[in-house]
Order: sequence, then structure tokens, then C-alpha cells
Amino acid sequence: MSLKTNPTDRIQRVKQRFDNETIGRTVHILALAVVATIMIGPFLYMFAVSLMKPGTVQQLPPKFIPSNPVKWGLHNYERVLTNFNFTRFLLNSLLVTSIVTVFNLFFDTLAGYVFAKLEFPGRKVLFMTILATLMIPSQITIVPLYILMDALGFINTYIGLTVPFAASAFGIFLMKQFIETIPSDLERAAMVDGCSRFEVFYKVIVPLSKPAMATLGIFTFIGTWNSFLWPLLIAQDQSMYTLEVALAQFQGRFEQDLTALMTGMTLTSIPVIILFVSLQKYYVQGIKLSGIKA
Repeated sequence: MSLKTNPTDRIQRVKQRFDNETIGRTVHILALAVVATIMIGPFLYMFAVSLMKPGTVQQLPPKFIPSNPVKWGLHNYERVLTNFNFTRFLLNSLLVTSIVTVFNLFFDTLAGYVFAKLEFPGRKVLFMTILATLMIPSQITIVPLYILMDALGFINTYIGLTVPFAASAFGIFLMKQFIETIPSDLERAAMVDGCSRFEVFYKVIVPLSKPAMATLGIFTFIGTWNSFLWPLLIAQDQSMYTLEVALAQFQGRFEQDLTALMTGMTLTSIPVIILFVSLQKYYVQGIKLSGIKA
């Protein structure tokens, strides 16, 4: 016995399903638009203020689009780049961030490879000890670390700004998780062909670990670039200031230069945005393959 469906009912069901899908998609788009507005709105306002003249910022309601285009322009960028030694601060940030990022990519990947592929006594205990350091807030270790740097004579030096962060427990964990997914047969094949253990590392493991290394590089770059407390303690001479420390100069005790501050923050954000956009493909792939949630 066959059940025949009325064509009119079938059309109604298809139409109902189409309406439900359209409503669901519209709700998702609206929700994403609201979240995007909340996330991007402060950046747009920061950029808008960087184009205003001093004295025209503190107005209600705040303006994103100029009512008088004559009062808007790039004069704040010219003022910040020429009057505040901004180029020196920018070079300091680029140098410190690049060194820390390169060190982390090398040492964290090497340590991750050792923990993922090599067997030696105490491997699990040592790895768990490194992981346990993630539970310790950085504010607790900053005082003894400062005393150590002072005893070694690294205060107000690039060594003091970079060496304490040359490797991280998070980076080692991230790279170990990823390298464990690489088949060990590739490693054995390379060793049969005469490669030493270190040659296996940089000829086999490193090329296959690019997605995770890109993720680690972005995390390290952003974290170091935005670091404020440690550079503030170590850099005691103005010529050693990084951008984050230098931005504090725009905030006086009784007043603050908002247009210069927003201009400096806009310039500070550009390298991070460029890095993220250029490595976005590897970043997403590395997060998915390593099982780390951002």
C-alpha cells in the first residue's frame, strides 16, 4: 500500500523549510553584524580621533564622520612622528618583538619535538612541571626575575628585554601537541637515509610544522608587542622605550593628549593587523590541527 503525498502539501513543506532556513540565516547574519560592530567599533573610533584636531575630540555624541572635513587630516600623524621620537620607539618594539618571536619559534619547536618524539627518563614529569608553570601568574615571578636581571647587569639592555621570554610553556605545549600528529615513519625514513637527529628536526619536522609555528609566531608577536609592565621595569632610559611604554607619555598627570594617544595607538596596531592578515590561513589551520582553542 503506497501513501501518496498531496502536491500542495509538499510545496507547503518545502516553502516552510525555505522560510525557516531564511529566518535562521538572517538571525545569524544579524548576530554576526552586532558582534562585528562591537569588536570593530572601538578601532574605528580610535582611527577617527587620530584624524581630528586637538580640542575637537571631547564632544557628545562622539563623531565618527567629520562634519567639517577641513578640521580633519593627517596632522596628528606628522606631529607624532616628528615630535615624540616615535621612530626610535617603533624600532625598539620591532627589534624586541622579532628577537623574542624568533627565539620562541626555535626553542619551543625544538622542545616540543623532544617531548613528542624522544623517549628519556623523567620525560612526563619534566613536561608536567613545565605545564604547571602556566598556572603561576606572571606578576608573581616578575620581582625575582627583575632581581636576577639586575644581578646579571641586564637592566636597561635589549638582553634584559628579550632573554627572559625566549621560550614559553604554552609554546612548548602547542608544538608538542602538533608534532605528535606527524607520523614517526617519516622520522625513521630520514634517519635511514643518514640524517642525524637534528637534521631530522630542521629538514622534516620544521617544514611540516609551519601551521603550528605560524600560530605560535602570531601569539608570541602579539603578546610581546603589547607587553607593557616588563619593558616599563627594564627600560629605564627613554631611548630603550618600546611603543607601549612610550604611549604612556601622551597621558599627563592632569591632562592627556587624546589625539596624539589615538594616533600612536593606530600606528601601533598596524604591524599586528598586517601580521594577522598575512598569516591568517596558517593561524586557523594550526589552531584546528593542534586542538588548541584561542
